[in-house]
Amino acid sequence: MTFKEFSNKWLDVNRSLLSIEDELEFVEDAYNMYEEAGFLDTFNTPHEDLAKYNGKPFKVVKRLSCEEDNVDLENLPMWGIVFDDDDYVEAFPEDICKLEH
Repeated sequence: MTFKEFSNKWLDVNRSLLSIEDELEFVEDAYNMYEEAGFLDTFNTPHEDLAKYNGKPFKVVKRLSCEEDNVDLENLPMWGIVFDDDDYVEAFPEDICKLEH
């Protein structure tokens, strides 16, 4: 899904008012949009607790989910990533996605 397609579908939608089924569809569309646009070459977070990883290359290993990863739906989309030193981090779009930079 492209950014334009995502925007056309979800622009005027208040995520906090969606049913669970609709929010799951929103998250799936967001995953598809971010993944189609691509990931950064290196980690770049605005969050202080993970700033030590800024500038390090990473590999996306999975999408996170509520069921498997015990992540609240409101926090998705997020990805599990691994750095060259095998450190594992759960990353937000602003940490790794080209569309956010």
